[in-house]
Amino acid sequence: MFENKMAAQEQLSEIQKIERINQQTFVLTLFAPQIAAAAQPGQFVQASCQKLLRRPIGIMSADRI
Repeated sequence: MFENKMAAQEQLSEIQKIERINQQTFVLTLFAPQIAAAAQPGQFVQASCQKLLRRPIGIMSADRI
């Protein structure tokens, strides 16, 4: 059975790097230590910026510092 150990939280993050993989796919590297501490590959975060609606972004990896 799957158990969700990550409570919903909101954190302001900084984009550190943007890599274009192909015409439709990008890899964003964000600085978000509180989220990275609990994140697992395959989970999703909701990203929003200014007036745009939130978008689900899949987590590929998380470095813990």
